[in-house]
Amino acid sequence: MSAATPPRRAVRPKCRGRAAEELGVREAVVVVHSAAGLTGLAMALDAPRFVRALVLIAPVSHPWPGGVAWYYTLGAHPLLGPPFRRLLALPLGLARMRAGVTRVFAPNRAPPEFVQATRVPRVLRPLQFRSNCEDVVNAMASVAALSPRYGAIRAPTEIVAGDCDGVVSTRIHASGCARDIPGARLTILDGFGHSPHHTAADRVVEIVLEAERRASARAPEAA
Repeated sequence: MSAATPPRRAVRPKCRGRAAEELGVREAVVVVHSAAGLTGLAMALDAPRFVRALVLIAPVSHPWPGGVAWYYTLGAHPLLGPPFRRLLALPLGLARMRAGVTRVFAPNRAPPEFVQATRVPRVLRPLQFRSNCEDVVNAMASVAALSPRYGAIRAPTEIVAGDCDGVVSTRIHASGCARDIPGARLTILDGFGHSPHHTAADRVVEIVLEAERRASARAPEAA
């Protein structure tokens, strides 16, 4: 590990679901997208009674080549990160934001007013940007820790991804989950990118409902 690389940590999943349980939710169909795939997978492994079923949308799940973009590493750096986050992240991020949103949805079109409706620019605030950078930088260590354990997942699992995803490799991650999680079902949508829950919402809803049906059919057997 070089001096320029901040320490990395794997996800610590034992507290996943605690907030929901405090609200009286004892089990749930857990639906996660992109980097949040790590959270859903960790919950399925370490809180199996809470995860009634698991739906992974274009998930991050397995080690990948190439590392992460330079600005994530810089933004998470303990010494260089603070001046970068306070002086450069906001103007650079705003200048690149629409291009970034276009890439996330490509080859599909982003929903109108997506940036304004979702308040995306708020991620560039120094504290939020630091947290986001740390999550991304630490993701490699997390997938390395979690991926050998996916064979222990017992929740009915549905995976959906686009065949044109230019952000998260469908071949490495979604197909890897289908290979490693027992009974997992993979749906690859032709002509869709990284955000099918926006661009193919009806199809993704069907997949979530199928996960619930599988969980309901499994309940008597589990009991």
